[in-house]
Amino acid sequence: MNTVKKFPVKKFVYSVNETRTDEVLTNVKNLKSEIGVIAYTRTNENVIKKLFREYQLDFYPLMVRDTFVYVGKEHPLADRQEVSLEDLKDYPCVSFDQNSDNDFYLPEEALGDYKFEKLIKSNDRATSSEIVAKLNGYSIGTGIMTESVTLKDSFVTIKLTEEDPLTIGYIVRKNHRLSDIAEVYIEELQKYKEEGL
Repeated sequence: MNTVKKFPVKKFVYSVNETRTDEVLTNVKNLKSEIGVIAYTRTNENVIKKLFREYQLDFYPLMVRDTFVYVGKEHPLADRQEVSLEDLKDYPCVSFDQNSDNDFYLPEEALGDYKFEKLIKSNDRATSSEIVAKLNGYSIGTGIMTESVTLKDSFVTIKLTEEDPLTIGYIVRKNHRLSDIAEVYIEELQKYKEEGL
């Protein structure tokens, strides 16, 4: 939003796509997108880094986040400071569906290789939020909830005892000269960069 505001022109068409990790990598590789924002965990770090090399992509880390769960404010465990997967076993985990034709499974969530007893996959964030709220489910993520999230008043984050930190950053195609708008977007992304990365 800040990038769009910095280019006050009468006409424009921007594209913001929320897609699977393999699509983000392919879109930047093929320059359908100039920049892709992705996350990886210990589970898929080696595969992701191999794809960076194969696709000729540069990755720029912005932050590393601990593992949290998102639950509705009415969830029976919503008042806890910390929970374990054992505490959550009776509730459905709602996960972003990363299934694709790609040979690699690239979960964008922590604990992507964990065998949940109750799992609902969705490829739509609004639907996922609705499922979490209506079925006393939970999602696993970074614990970040921005002010612009309209459902912020309906959900809480709880620290998960099992750790699988997410490294979040952006990718660009090697040796690609970025547009002025892409450069400004990267400046905005850099505002989130943590010390030491």
